[in-house]
Amino acid sequence: MIATAVRLDPDVEVVDDDKGRIVLLPRDNRDPVRLAAHDRPLVEHLCEGTFDMEGRGAGVRLSDCQRGRFSAIAVALDRAGLLAGRSVPPSCRIVRFPALARAFDAVAASLTRPLVALLPVRARGVLLQTLSAGTVLALAALWCANGGRMFAEVLTPYWWVGVVLFLVVFPPVHEFSHALAGRLFGLSVTAVGAQSRGGLSWSPFVEVRRAVLSSDPVVRIWIPLVGVVCNLLLTLLASLWIWSATPGSAVAGIASVVVALLHVRVLIDGGLGSRSDASQALHIADELLSTIQARWLRRVVRSGYVLFMLCTLCMIALSFDAYRIAP
Repeated sequence: MIATAVRLDPDVEVVDDDKGRIVLLPRDNRDPVRLAAHDRPLVEHLCEGTFDMEGRGAGVRLSDCQRGRFSAIAVALDRAGLLAGRSVPPSCRIVRFPALARAFDAVAASLTRPLVALLPVRARGVLLQTLSAGTVLALAALWCANGGRMFAEVLTPYWWVGVVLFLVVFPPVHEFSHALAGRLFGLSVTAVGAQSRGGLSWSPFVEVRRAVLSSDPVVRIWIPLVGVVCNLLLTLLASLWIWSATPGSAVAGIASVVVALLHVRVLIDGGLGSRSDASQALHIADELLSTIQARWLRRVVRSGYVLFMLCTLCMIALSFDAYRIAP
């Protein structure tokens, strides 16, 4: 072995995906790297630290073609921070809660076990589609039945109760939905935690690391996209809370505040920002679906986002009008 040998980071797991390709799977927030199956001997040399960045080393000889390929792989992995001693510092600070990850995984596995036993993967995707469509239709019916004035009582003296309730209940339920989706498709939760990309802002996350080993678009797309569905479902439940509350009561005001905050959350997670749930699903669709299918899904998501945003703006206007004409 030579002094300038390059070696794969020991925190990187070498596994095969369902297409037989090699996947270098980090145990932290670094992105996985896929290599062709015929690169396996070169990956073994990376694990052993046999060669340097130029593909030269002691004991084993590579052809010029193999040496060139090894050098290209080593440079790519060096840039990705997957080589020992050359790791790129994480772009964000991460705190993990192993006990919470185990609890999420155990509860999600228990809840999804009957569906996993009864339904094939495609049927589970159809079930999520049906749930999404049913939630949207029920929301539209509630909006219409309430004259669009879902935010009419947000100026309650107890608005802070709604904010606290939203902050306490929403994050764990939303993140648990990703764990539930992972377990629905037979994938365990590998981490639960919070991350920060600078400043005081922290965002929770649930990691289903082995999802990247699947090339089934139903599995890969629904795991992030189910977060948006969860937001819509919570919005529906909070809207039903408004519907059942006595108009003008503190309960109705608190529920109205929660609904308003959930609308904002739907717009954030359903948006097209690089880190939103919807954008992650669309990125995976571009990778796994045909061009026509990916374009169709993008149009559906964008159209739904624009329609939801317009409905939210209409409800704000109608709620403001309700205050203006109130005696």
